[in-house]
Amino acid sequence: MKSYCWMNGKIIPAKQTKVSVYDIGLLRGLGVFEVVIAYGKHPFLLKEHLRRLRASAHYLGLHVPVSDKQIYITILKLLSKLREPQALVRIVLTGGEAIHGIDFNPCQPTFFIVVEKVFKIPAQNYEQGAKLITFNYRRENPCIKHLNYREAARLQKAKNKAGAIEILYVSGGSVYEGATSNFFILKGNRLITPKDGVLIGVTRGLILKLARGKFKIEERLLKFSELKSADESFITLTTKEIVPVVKINNLKIGKGIIGPRTKYLMNKFKQYARSG
Repeated sequence: MKSYCWMNGKIIPAKQTKVSVYDIGLLRGLGVFEVVIAYGKHPFLLKEHLRRLRASAHYLGLHVPVSDKQIYITILKLLSKLREPQALVRIVLTGGEAIHGIDFNPCQPTFFIVVEKVFKIPAQNYEQGAKLITFNYRRENPCIKHLNYREAARLQKAKNKAGAIEILYVSGGSVYEGATSNFFILKGNRLITPKDGVLIGVTRGLILKLARGKFKIEERLLKFSELKSADESFITLTTKEIVPVVKINNLKIGKGIIGPRTKYLMNKFKQYARSG
């Protein structure tokens, strides 16, 4: 896959980049990241992503070594080299080289930006709806976008074997979030999504903004039992926008087809995203 990386002020092919074997992000998982989608030369919702990056970094005692403006300019340079109509931008920050294996110097972080071609899921997921499978789990420190996606990575084989597009985390009879996404259901004109104990996604925020005035929004605890009475469901994530969900495990959602309200939000999102 063609990709380019900015590190230490230089842009080079991503495969030529090197990170120290003593990096605390590798040894201890101390790091945060953001993934941004770029439509043409426009990094979509970059301001919101960088706001969350800095909040996540602050929580872990990390320091983003460059300004938002510098990050923006760097992303534009990387995009000009990739020359793709859509691109994925990864922004990664760790504590840098570990001190005595466990400590770190926040003034000497590892910070890099990678752009690459977007991996697209099969179109049938948008046209016919997708399947999720559940897993009993709650992410550690879900309020920040840290590097620990261990369970998500470990469960990929089970997800693929089940023909699912995403893993849905549930715990104590409640639904929380997807492994890499936020989760929504529609009951009539009510748009319901978990709020506490989940990563507040950037795409999630935009969907709620686009839904205001059209739907009654409920950000609250979502019981697993409520899925049986849901009319529609979908997940949201930066790299895949809105993916309609018609099946969770063996449970059919609503009529088992993409509902009109989900289609409305999918169209509204595309109009907003492509408007510039």
